[in-house]
Amino acid sequence: MSKLFEIGEIVKTHGLRGELKLKSYLSEPAKILSKADAIFLHSKNIEKGPLRMIGWEVYKNSIFLEIDGIDDLEKAESCIGFHALISTEYLEPLPEGEYYWQDLLGMTMMTEEGDILGTLTSIFPTGSNDVYVCTGQKGEILVPAIGDVITQIDPVRRVMTVRLLPGMDKPC
Repeated sequence: MSKLFEIGEIVKTHGLRGELKLKSYLSEPAKILSKADAIFLHSKNIEKGPLRMIGWEVYKNSIFLEIDGIDDLEKAESCIGFHALISTEYLEPLPEGEYYWQDLLGMTMMTEEGDILGTLTSIFPTGSNDVYVCTGQKGEILVPAIGDVITQIDPVRRVMTVRLLPGMDKPC
């Protein structure tokens, strides 16, 4: 099986015939979904898939999805909270210096002075820029994903070097 890429989370049902509403993590969902034919669902220790997508529609930050075999409200409700994934073969290569979230998660975050801050455990968009959540011995530190702060990303060593601005070293 090829590597999988998380595209969103199922947040609720839509309609009475098993349609699912996903909170999308994609910047251009139609571009990627138009290539994909199968989807995988994952929640804790439960994995479903590959499942054939029979229809989808993008509206704002949501994807309304129809999956073969999920054809009533009860089946759809059992999928709420699952994460939706597709094969990485459908992803476009990114320009130099850009990364998919999955490539950054789990990286060690350290200061320019070489002090280990912790591990990049989650990322959330804020509109103007993403924010990286670094979890370490001192707790969580929120790091804005901007050029003044992120000074280097080494995907081979899996290390992200940051320049902490005043007050950023305080845990949340």
